[in-house]
Amino acid sequence: MSTYFLTGARIGIRPFESSDIGPRYLAWLNDPDVNRYSGRRFRPSSLLAAERYLASIGNDAEILAVCLLDSGTHIGNIKYGPIDWFNGCAEVEILLGDKSQWGKGYAREAIQLITRHLFITLGLHRIEGKTANPAFAAAVKGLGWSLEGVLRDRFRGEDGYLDYQLYSLLANEFKESRPSERKRRK
Repeated sequence: MSTYFLTGARIGIRPFESSDIGPRYLAWLNDPDVNRYSGRRFRPSSLLAAERYLASIGNDAEILAVCLLDSGTHIGNIKYGPIDWFNGCAEVEILLGDKSQWGKGYAREAIQLITRHLFITLGLHRIEGKTANPAFAAAVKGLGWSLEGVLRDRFRGEDGYLDYQLYSLLANEFKESRPSERKRRK
């Protein structure tokens, strides 16, 4: 296992490795609740499909493991890219596969860590994410991202079509949370 290259108050982020693909991970990829807002929800995932996906990630994109700092437990992934270097922007996506960790603010913390990395370390100008998932929307809104637009009825959900929302944050809008702010959110 690699060491974390980003750490927050409760999570660490490290490169996702082929050794992360096992029965627990494949269970996430095949869980209808975990994939309710994912395009892959209608396709069963196998070990081979997961390995192929990992191999297909290009040079201008990263898939990373989100882990609990206290135990090292892998609870999900966060992905950014592909990076448009000319325009200084990238898309962010997250999968919190471990349902026992939902609702604890880990996705928000992971998105904040990646946001900092993309703006401060990589020098990007803009990051964005599109979603039909209300949990993702709540996380990024809480981090100051702006709703830019709505793609009406863009996503077929269980009970009909859902709107896809496009959120973004610009480098000059990025504000790091302070430890006192983290304590208030708990």
